[in-house]
Amino acid sequence: MAEKDKDNEVKKTEEESKESSEHSSVNLAVLGGIVGAGIGLLSNSEANKRLMKRVGESEMIRLAGAEFKKTATDLLREQALSSFKDVAKGTSESVSSAKEESSDEIEEIKSENKQLNDRLDRIEEMLGQLAESKSSTQKKTTTQSKSSSSNSKKS
Repeated sequence: MAEKDKDNEVKKTEEESKESSEHSSVNLAVLGGIVGAGIGLLSNSEANKRLMKRVGESEMIRLAGAEFKKTATDLLREQALSSFKDVAKGTSESVSSAKEESSDEIEEIKSENKQLNDRLDRIEEMLGQLAESKSSTQKKTTTQSKSSSSNSKKS
């Protein structure tokens, strides 16, 4: 008997889902028709102008617009106040954290400057050594060329 009840419940559930899917497809078809008719009306310029004129003159639309304006203004006012409060709270905290961050940044910059100065010192030393080696080789070459020219003059 329990199996029959379960089978009956399953059948009822299946029937309801079929009916709901049929209703939803009918609803979608009706909705599509309404949207299509609305687009057709709005695509006609004369009908569009008349519709907009009627909507603009409608008392209900005016009331809805005024209510929307009031609600939007209230929401914006509340958000602005909460933002100002958050900024006021955060300003005192951010000033102290900004000081800490700036001192950390200054220390980092100092260490980077020191590293760069060390590199520049090494480069200067290398350039000095290169210049000395080049000048010593030039002196040797000059001395050798002078001695060879004086030897050739003697002969």
